[in-house]
Parts: sequence; structure tokens; C-alpha cells
Amino acid sequence: MRVKLAELLQQKINTLIFDEPTNHIDIPTKEVLENAIEDFDGTLLFVSHDRYFINKFADKIIEFKDGKVTTYLGNYDDYKEKLKQKF
Repeated sequence: MRVKLAELLQQKINTLIFDEPTNHIDIPTKEVLENAIEDFDGTLLFVSHDRYFINKFADKIIEFKDGKVTTYLGNYDDYKEKLKQKF
């Protein structure tokens, strides 16, 4: 994971797409990943169940539910708050 991420970050890319990026990695590797993402100056698109990771990096949540797509601005905590206000 570390080597592949290092390879990617050496290329001229403007978008990273991750599917559950923090699953199955240890804490030191997660820290390396987070540091690399913080230094990345592009778009990050990810799917994750890691609430800490979502709160740290998301500024928009896109929800796919019951055949509808809804966009919420903010991180996971903001998303949960907006859901409470909805009901």
C-alpha cells in the first residue's frame, strides 16, 4: 500500500479514487496514507465506513438511497446533523 501510494503521488494526477482505503491497514500505514492525502492537491473521491477518515477528508457527502441521489455539503458529522433536521 505504501509503495503504491508513493508511486501514485509521484505522477501528475489530479484525482484519487479510493474504495475503503483504511480497511486492512495498520495504524502506521493509515497515518502515512492520511499525510499523503493531506499533501495531495487534487480531488479525492472515496467510499468509506471509517467515520474518522470521512470527517477528516470529506467536504461533500453523496447519498444513494431508494433510487435517489442526494448531496450534502460538509463532513460525516454535518451529514448526520442534516439527517436529524430532516426528520
